Amino acid sequence: MKTAFPAAIPNAPEQGPVKRSRLPGLRTLAPFAAVLLVIIGYGLFWYMAAGRAEAGFAKWRQKAVAAGYEIDGKASLGGFPFRLEYRISGPRIATTGADGQWAWQADGLLIVAHPWNLRHLVVLIDEGQSLTLAAPGSPLTSQWRLRSGHARASVIIGNKGPKRITIELPKPVLTPVVAGGAPANPLLMAERLLLHWRNADFPPSPKARPEPPGKGPPEQPDVAAFAARAEGVSLAAGEGRVDLLEAEATLKGAWPRGVAGSDLAGWTTDGGSLQITHFQLDWGPLHLNASGPLAVDSAGRPTMAMDMSVNDTGALLSAFRESRLIDQTVAGAAGMMLGLLRKGDRDDTISLPAIISDGRFYLGPVPLMAVAPLPGSHR
Repeated sequence: MKTAFPAAIPNAPEQGPVKRSRLPGLRTLAPFAAVLLVIIGYGLFWYMAAGRAEAGFAKWRQKAVAAGYEIDGKASLGGFPFRLEYRISGPRIATTGADGQWAWQADGLLIVAHPWNLRHLVVLIDEGQSLTLAAPGSPLTSQWRLRSGHARASVIIGNKGPKRITIELPKPVLTPVVAGGAPANPLLMAERLLLHWRNADFPPSPKARPEPPGKGPPEQPDVAAFAARAEGVSLAAGEGRVDLLEAEATLKGAWPRGVAGSDLAGWTTDGGSLQITHFQLDWGPLHLNASGPLAVDSAGRPTMAMDMSVNDTGALLSAFRESRLIDQTVAGAAGMMLGLLRKGDRDDTISLPAIISDGRFYLGPVPLMAVAPLPGSHR
């Protein structure tokens, strides 16, 4: 007996399109995948920045060696992931030539930068560093060695080289180098020394107006600005302690061709000068402020015409005497002459010019001492 099946199942739901189920956990894995891509991308960015830094350092070293500099040191790169750290063991930079010679070396230094900003460098220098200077054609007493504690520097790099440099030297010691390299007594020591250099805008702005005819030569453009601050300075030649020595200056005209006296004389002839915009000396009871230009005459001697204010001329002369720049006889005679300028002046501070001209230093109308030509001057 055959069973008859109905043509359709009553009340059966109609069949719709079949839906494919998504892979389980995909939404959960997506954030981790994004983080992984970011990590990989940043790693590639870091290594690209490291390659740029190494290429830049290699290019600088190649140019320096071609210019006659001697550069030594073993370098290694690290600092991943947040910094670039360029560590150099036994760095040394030296040069010898007609303009003089100098050599700097240290036990080690560390150059630090962020991968996203290679134009700002922080330099950390180990304690065992020294800088030796010697001017051409000069006696042995003009060779110096500078040592300090752990130093650090900040360097801002522009399109054409360093744009701003700031250096901090803790406990610097300046020592003369005598024949045979024998040890010598320190010339001066300080608690801290700050140095700042800033490259000025050069050439001058096209908006600058030229000097009208009959008004003399146009003012020379600013090339660079300098600042220095020394705290707690002790001089070996005399007694006492300089609490503060601070100076700010602007270099005008052009960079000198060298540091020899003859080079600086030619630089002055070409219109170069060093404008002291601020000078301050606090030495015990002495408080002195001054400003004015510095230059070099044709004989290689410094020239100066500064406006100075000093609270105690007697303390100033004592400072000269303790530094062995003048003797007791000169100090006494100068003190009597300067005392005449204070008659009727109720203010403790006196203003007077400080001048170096034709190899003589004058404090007001009083000649104090002779000024010798700079090392390397033609005689």
